[in-house]
Amino acid sequence: MLELLFNKTNRLDANWTDDCQGKKNYDGQIISIQSRFWPTIDLTNPDVRRILPSAKAAICIHFKSKQKSGEMTENQIILIEREFEDQSEEVVKEQVEVFCEYEFMKIANILSKFYNIK
Repeated sequence: MLELLFNKTNRLDANWTDDCQGKKNYDGQIISIQSRFWPTIDLTNPDVRRILPSAKAAICIHFKSKQKSGEMTENQIILIEREFEDQSEEVVKEQVEVFCEYEFMKIANILSKFYNIK
């Protein structure tokens, strides 16, 4: 999957934007957390099971790819993804937060070693 990043048609997902007094900013997103939470669903049909609170969380790398038409489209590679389910919303949300914090610390540790940051 990471070989997609090293394709010559792929680029950093960053853009120039106007600031003030003629200044410009070159900003973009490289790594992100993406999470989605689904609350409990009590279905009235007794033949259908109750759906528990659940969530899916992912850590992604963002980039742009050049299409055959020449247009640049936004893409992402999921580094790691987890699904969570529990009886309570609070527990699911806590599990997502712990997972994301743990993965953030792993990524920060890898980057700090690579860039020799102490």
